[in-house]
Amino acid sequence: MRIAALAVALAVAVAALLIVWDRGDEAWRDCAGELATGTAAVEQVSPPAEVAAEAVLELENTVGVAFHPADGAMFAITQDGTVVVDGATVIDLTGQVATGYEQGLLGITVTNDGSTLILDYTDTDGTTRVVSHGLTATGTGYTASAPSLLMTIEQPGHTHNGGHLAIGPDGYLYIGTGDGRGGAYTEEHPSNGHVARDPDSPLGKILRVELTDTGIETPPGNPWPDGAAPEAYVAGMRNPWRFSFDKDTGDLWVGDVGQNCFEEVTRLAAGDIAGASLGWDAFEGSHRFAGDPIDEHTLPTFEYPHDEGRCSVVGGYVYRGSAIPDLVGSYLFGDSCSGEVLALVPDGTGGWGVASLAPHIPTLVSFGEDVDGEVYAVSLSAGVFRLVPAP
Repeated sequence: MRIAALAVALAVAVAALLIVWDRGDEAWRDCAGELATGTAAVEQVSPPAEVAAEAVLELENTVGVAFHPADGAMFAITQDGTVVVDGATVIDLTGQVATGYEQGLLGITVTNDGSTLILDYTDTDGTTRVVSHGLTATGTGYTASAPSLLMTIEQPGHTHNGGHLAIGPDGYLYIGTGDGRGGAYTEEHPSNGHVARDPDSPLGKILRVELTDTGIETPPGNPWPDGAAPEAYVAGMRNPWRFSFDKDTGDLWVGDVGQNCFEEVTRLAAGDIAGASLGWDAFEGSHRFAGDPIDEHTLPTFEYPHDEGRCSVVGGYVYRGSAIPDLVGSYLFGDSCSGEVLALVPDGTGGWGVASLAPHIPTLVSFGEDVDGEVYAVSLSAGVFRLVPAP
């Protein structure tokens, strides 16, 4: 995440979240660095469908959405700590969350039975807190119980705090964490990324936990159950800014924000998720970056450089809806600096092409998927948009 040259009218809103972060002095690093063996090219292709963005919620400082599995109600979160459903504030953490840099209320999900809402936020001490709230339908909306603390994660800095949450196909809770690095990178201090490759650290990971009546437990199948961070499930990420599971295949898709040069999107097949590493900080995408060499990591499915106004990836969802049939099977994601909505389109041979769809979302920060598989784009400055067929 790094500060981009966005329109002046949006500068105040962007500065509040700093979803795009200061790259520091990039002169020391050659962006045409050594490529990892096996890197595959992804060609630009024509959009498979004409797509428009339909405004469904006007709300400032929106950073994410989740949908109730029973009635499809949309829960929207704001960076400063509110949870809003149908225009009503259900939870208000204002004053309890840190809202500078890449901190705040950053993640939300609802359990498969609809009974529990889970939030990820940075408290005023800079610590990540994951909490659960019981949900009760009132007939006109929802009420939430007092929070139960599930987990805290000490953060070494006020950036790369991750925050994304998802319920996986296995019913377990998945929690995204960044490497926690604060401040600009330099040649002498290029990253905090070594923690991302350390299975004993919860940082730079996707964690996997089981929700219980008394909190959380480490579920069977986690790859490092005897380590200091037994919740760790996927390693080697700088800041996984949104990840999701394909509704049909169970594959995990991760948008990992790059440093100086490259943004990456990685698909992990359902059987290859546990113990996978995306390679940070030995690699930025498929390019050698810093730290000790590593023997093996998962190469990105797609990476792109910082040009054409792009500089910070936002992970999304494989489209499994019915409103735009020609998009089915394509992975939708975007870039917060350019505001583009992009698609990785399967080529029928196991490869992918990349297409830029028509909608441009100002200060794009997230995507959401409803119970019918329709995809939504979230704008920090303008609220929530549903992706629909172009008229």
